[in-house]
Amino acid sequence: MALFLLLFMGCEKFLPFIFNPDPENIHIPAGSLCYTKSIDHRWQVVLNDGNGGCINITQPPGVDAGSPRWSPDGRYIAYQFYGTRIYIYDVLKKETTDLFGKYETGEYWFVAWTPDSRMILYKYHIPGQNDKLYIMNADGSNKKPTMATFPQFVGFCSDNYHFLYIKKDDPLDPLYKADIEGSTDEFLLNIKECGKYNTYLDDYDPLSERILCHEDTSTWGGGFTFLIKTINLITGQTDTVVHSEDDIIFRRPKFSNDYKKIVFINENRKTGLSSLVLWYEGKTKELLKTSTEEEWFDFHPIAFSKQDFFIAFSINTDLPGEYVCWKSSVYVIALPTNTLLYIDEGKDIHWNPKFVL
Repeated sequence: MALFLLLFMGCEKFLPFIFNPDPENIHIPAGSLCYTKSIDHRWQVVLNDGNGGCINITQPPGVDAGSPRWSPDGRYIAYQFYGTRIYIYDVLKKETTDLFGKYETGEYWFVAWTPDSRMILYKYHIPGQNDKLYIMNADGSNKKPTMATFPQFVGFCSDNYHFLYIKKDDPLDPLYKADIEGSTDEFLLNIKECGKYNTYLDDYDPLSERILCHEDTSTWGGGFTFLIKTINLITGQTDTVVHSEDDIIFRRPKFSNDYKKIVFINENRKTGLSSLVLWYEGKTKELLKTSTEEEWFDFHPIAFSKQDFFIAFSINTDLPGEYVCWKSSVYVIALPTNTLLYIDEGKDIHWNPKFVL
C-alpha cells in the first residue's frame, strides 16, 4: 500500500490553467499511456486500459521488451524487443513489425522519432567497432548513418532537421549538432566545463535554444546534485533554476512541453524521503512526498501530457526478502486540481500525443 503524501496546495493558484476538471471525475482513458510492466516475470510493453489494468501489445508476448516511445503523430509505438531489436506497433492496425531482417547482424537501440513521425534514429553497435547513430524510414527501409558517433541523443532542433547529441567517448561530454542527412557535425561546447562542478545535461528547449542541466559534486554523475540551471546555447547565459539547502539533492529535472515549467525530484539525505517538485516562474511547489525510506521515485524521466495538465511518474516500493527487489507503480497527478490517480503497476511511462483534454 502506498504511503506517500499528496500535498493539497492549490496548483490552480500556482499555475494559470484554462482546464478546470471535477476532481472527483478525472479519468485517464484507455490507450493514453504506454509503459513497461512485469507480467509473468517478463518485462512487457503495455497500454493502460482505463480501469487500473493494462493491454499487452508485446508480440509475441513472454519475451522481454521495453523502452516504448510513441511516434509524434500517435500512430505507432517503437520499442526494444529482446534487448537488441527494434519493433514498432501500429496502434490502428494492432500489428507489430520487426524493423530488421533476420540476417542483419549487430545490436540496434532505438533513440528517437523524427518530429514528422516518418523516420527513426537508432544506435547501431557491432562488437569491436564504434557505436554510430543511424537513421531509417519508419518501415525499416533506407538505413543510413549520420555523422554522430558514441551518441547520447539530446533532442531535435526547431527546424526538425538538425539534432543535438553528446559524444560519450569524451570525458568532457562535448555537445554537437548534426543533421538527419549525415552532412554536418558541429561542435558546440563541453558540457562538463559549464560550471564550478561537473555539469550534466538533462533536457533541451529547442524554441529558445536552452539546455537544462544540473551540477554534481561527484565525477561519475551520481553524487550530490545541488544546482539545477539552464544555459542559453546562443548567448551563453546561465540562469539558476533552484539551488539546494543543506542535505537536499536534486534528481532528474525535466521541461514541460511548453518549456515554461520544470519538474524534478527533491531528496533529503538525512531522512531518506523524496518529493516531487514543480517549478514555474521562479517559484517551486511540492506536489507529492514519500513518507517512508522504502518508497522512492523511479529512475525513468517524469512525463508531462501534451498540454501539460498531467504528470505521469512511477513510485517504487521496496519489498521484504533476501534479495533486493521492489514493486513499481504508475501514477498521474492532475495539476489543475492536484488529484492523484493510480494507473497500474509499471515504469518508463509515455503519454499518447493524441491524449488531449
